[in-house]
Amino acid sequence: MRSVPAAGRAMVPEITPSPELPARARIGRQPSSRRFELNLPNLITLARLLSVPLTIWLIFDGRYGVAFWVFIGAGISDALDGYIAKRFDRRTWIGGVLDPAADKAMLTGVYVSLGLAGQLPVWLVALVVLRDFLIVVGFFLIHATAVPRQLEPLYISKINTLVQITLVGSCWRASAWISRPDRRHGC
Repeated sequence: MRSVPAAGRAMVPEITPSPELPARARIGRQPSSRRFELNLPNLITLARLLSVPLTIWLIFDGRYGVAFWVFIGAGISDALDGYIAKRFDRRTWIGGVLDPAADKAMLTGVYVSLGLAGQLPVWLVALVVLRDFLIVVGFFLIHATAVPRQLEPLYISKINTLVQITLVGSCWRASAWISRPDRRHGC
C-alpha cells in the first residue's frame, strides 16, 4: 500500500494486488493446511480408528493375543501414515484431527477395556482417561478462545504415550500370550 498525493485532496491509499495471485483468485481459497481430502494416510488413519471397536470386543471376549496384534497393527499404521504424510507432503487438516483422535480412542479404549476386564487397576485407568480428557478439553478450549494454530505434542507427552503402550504390551504379555482361560490374571 502506498499513498498517492493529489493536489488539494486528502491522501488516499492506493491498493496494489500482490503479484503472486490476483485478488479475485485469493478470495474463498482455503489454505493448503485446511484441505479436506481422503488421501492414503487419511484412509490408513480411518482404518486405525475403525479398529478400536474390534480391539475392545476382542478384549471383552478374552482373546487378548488377537487384540494385542490388532493393537500392534494400529501402532504400525500410525507410524506408516505419519511417514507417508510427511515424506510425500500429504498432510491435511482432516488428517491432523483424525490421527490424534485415533490414537486417543485406541489407548483410552484399550485401557478402559482392560480395566473392566480386571487386567488393569481402576485407579490407573482413571488417571489415563482423565489425562486424555483434559488434553482434549484443553485443545478445544485453546481453539475456541485463541487464534487457532498448529499445536505439536511435547516430547514428554510422546514419552508418556510410549510408557502407556509399553504397559499395555507387558500386561498382554502377562495375560495374553498364555491365552488360556485358566490363566486370566491382571498385570
